[in-house]
Amino acid sequence: MFKKAEQKHSSTFPARLENLKGILDFVEQFCLNSPLSARDLKAIKLSVEEICTNIIRHSYLYDSGDINITGVKSKQALTLVISDQGSRFDPTKITETQLDDQVETERKGGLGLQLVKKLMDRVEYNYQNGENCLKLVKRYPGAKAETRPAKRASLRTKVSWAAWLTILTGVMVFFFLASRRIETGVTQRILEDTLVLVQTIARNSSSSLEIADDLALSKLVRDFAAGKEDLAYLVVVDSFETIWASAKDPLQVLSRWQSPAGLKGTFLGAQQYKDPVLGRVYYFTSPVQTGSQIIGQVYLGLKDRGITAEISQENKTVGLISLLFLAIGWVGIYLVSKAAFRPVQELRDRIQRIGGTPELKQAETGSDEIEEILKAFGQATDRIKKTQLTASEEEKLRQELAQAEQIRQALIPKETPPVRGAEIASLYKVAREIGGDYFDFVQVDDQNLGIAVADIAGKGISASMVMASVRTALRFQALDQLDPARVLDQVDSFISSDIPKGMFVTMFYAVLNLTAGKLCCASAGHNPALFYQHKEKKILRINPRGKPLGLKLSSPELGRESVSLKLAPADILVLYTDGITECRNPAGEQFGLGRLSEFVHTNSSQSAEELKNLLEQKLREFSGSAQSADDITLVIFKLIEKDGPSLTNDLNLVTFRVERGELSLADACRQLGVDYRSYRRYRARGKRYQRPLGTDMELSGELNKKIFGIVEQQPQITLSELKRRVEKGGPDRVSRLSTTGLYRRLIAIGLDTLKGRYEYILRTKTQPMPEWNEALQKLRAQERLMSQLHAAELRSRSHQGFTNSAGMDTLAADQKELEE
Repeated sequence: MFKKAEQKHSSTFPARLENLKGILDFVEQFCLNSPLSARDLKAIKLSVEEICTNIIRHSYLYDSGDINITGVKSKQALTLVISDQGSRFDPTKITETQLDDQVETERKGGLGLQLVKKLMDRVEYNYQNGENCLKLVKRYPGAKAETRPAKRASLRTKVSWAAWLTILTGVMVFFFLASRRIETGVTQRILEDTLVLVQTIARNSSSSLEIADDLALSKLVRDFAAGKEDLAYLVVVDSFETIWASAKDPLQVLSRWQSPAGLKGTFLGAQQYKDPVLGRVYYFTSPVQTGSQIIGQVYLGLKDRGITAEISQENKTVGLISLLFLAIGWVGIYLVSKAAFRPVQELRDRIQRIGGTPELKQAETGSDEIEEILKAFGQATDRIKKTQLTASEEEKLRQELAQAEQIRQALIPKETPPVRGAEIASLYKVAREIGGDYFDFVQVDDQNLGIAVADIAGKGISASMVMASVRTALRFQALDQLDPARVLDQVDSFISSDIPKGMFVTMFYAVLNLTAGKLCCASAGHNPALFYQHKEKKILRINPRGKPLGLKLSSPELGRESVSLKLAPADILVLYTDGITECRNPAGEQFGLGRLSEFVHTNSSQSAEELKNLLEQKLREFSGSAQSADDITLVIFKLIEKDGPSLTNDLNLVTFRVERGELSLADACRQLGVDYRSYRRYRARGKRYQRPLGTDMELSGELNKKIFGIVEQQPQITLSELKRRVEKGGPDRVSRLSTTGLYRRLIAIGLDTLKGRYEYILRTKTQPMPEWNEALQKLRAQERLMSQLHAAELRSRSHQGFTNSAGMDTLAADQKELEE
């Protein structure tokens, strides 16, 4: 009699991970005494845990807040509404988890909304009044679904109804036209017959009217009126309108005739008027003549009811015929549709019964249309399955290539490392979707830099995984190991058990020591390196013996060897893959090692970066319209000629690496062999040092103004980005400004460090941003910490024996300088 009220409970919890247990206990307690099974209860708890974990970790990432859970038990389902006041986010729009999230994050709550959607019957998101509301619905076992799609009519039913409506429309049009025709025809026929009757009476009554024989006239009109029930009146009058005979009322004889008002008494034909008693009446008149003399008139009135009754009878007949035609048409449609669609239904039933292709193949022996259709359908099904399989494989390949591309992007160095006294340039171009080439730079120790170029025999995800293994092994084995051949042996041993069958890696690995001026290299079946000796003006092809990585060959002749060479100023080392030497022009001719050697020799005076750009342009001109068949990888190392100010270059390099965040100031000074006190004095001089861009002081002021404007907007801008923005829209001399010239300009105006930039902004800006002042305070704190660490180092050195007066004077001077 009364509808059972819904049970509703609500609770609020602080959004912290330690409260997850309390949330799940609340959900479990609420779900008790419900028709849900233990499996459903577990699914609900798992879904709530996933959603609450995501709210805690993402919605309240930078803030704290609460999670409100409201449970409602209805007759058909259990509903949970989870709401929070965090950042707005619609999780129902998420379709899949990205690769980076799966690989790089290891956190609770990573099941994703896809699992929640599968566990729950309905998931809805709503944002209102500043709250994210996620609604989870779980129906009870046996509960009816909320909505069911309406049953669609069959093709036969649709066609039958369309045919029936067409026939019905045609019959209705036919009945309408036939009724109009019947009405017109019946009326015209009756009126014509009546007019003939009146004229006949007029002719026959002329002799009797002439001799005033009223008995003969009465007998005449009664004979003509006999059996005519629709006759309203029939009278014969003389020229004085005196009635001599009346078929309906004999008492009218010798009385005067009164014609209906508004009618013409001598009109030959039918006239229509409405009588209050008789209704609609057709009025006929015809003269009675003797020779050419008119001696009287015959008047006849015909009731309209007779004509209407005859028309109705005719329409009934037509209606019956129409209904009969409709019935025949409906039966015909049913029989024809049944006969016409029986093959289609049979085809549908047989297709539904087919689980594979055997029955379709058996249909090839038939001869009727159904068997032919089944045969064609079987062939089409096979083609569709093959197409779907191909598309699935292509999609799988695309996903694999996308994953491999992500791995490759993470493994390839984004930029070349700055090296004191040398230039390094690199080029990496992928010919296809995923490349098999690899290059890397390894800091072996404080004095040695390792350069590796490799070519992996394979593509796709497997090649990327091998590349990752090679990179990991190389960076681990190269540390503090100066023998390249031994490094390659250890890398080979590391990856040989995991590398797929039929895949191998060629690699050229070189270790450079600029302090000692020494180059030591080894090869694992890779292309020979090119070494240009500036002093002798000649090219050497360095091709140490060694087998590729990953090949399980034990021949002594394939053992790897290391080759050492002396480095001199302006010498060039070129490492590459076969994508350069095997680059083909439209005629099919390869670029070759000879052209590469000649190119390096001809352009040896260029910098490493310019040499790389020229070679890339040369390859593009050589290949023309031909597509590159292999990846192109190139690393160029050039030793800078010592022209005197090497210490200044080292000091600039310290600043460069510290500004980029690669090293702390102490580590940069230690690795580059720069004394910390010298660096501080150099920076102090740099504040006062100003080297004009040219003799045009107006241009120098314009450049300074542009630099100040850019730095004010973006204090942390890098040197390369600053150079690009300064060159944009500037004069020709500004566009030719080198990176070194720009850096000197920054030193001259005191904007070469983040500290100097923040100090300038805080001095000039009327409303500086709070985070700028905070960043400046952090930089000053870091500088004070470096000074304290260096002072501690000096005190440690003094305790180790520097106790003479000269040493104490030096220590005092150092400490005084640090304090300043």
